[in-house]
Amino acid sequence: ITVIVVDSQTQQPIPGVCVIMGSDRCNGTTDAQGRWSGDIKLPAPRVPFDLLYVKTGYQNASKQTELIQGREVIERISLVRG
Repeated sequence: ITVIVVDSQTQQPIPGVCVIMGSDRCNGTTDAQGRWSGDIKLPAPRVPFDLLYVKTGYQNASKQTELIQGREVIERISLVRG
């Protein structure tokens, strides 16, 4: 999965957003272009998966994404300041 995180008002990429997958620890942060990619081992061919996005100065956001084995998923997430 690849995510692109942007500011909801400016639509500019947000670097340093912590991406949390199914745990309470940061699995990585977005780069200077607001991108983060990760390989997720799926327990079944088709799985709904929750990702949480955290960045100081922004409201936390979460989104459930359906992951399908063998298919690349690209998600765009907007964070609201606050």
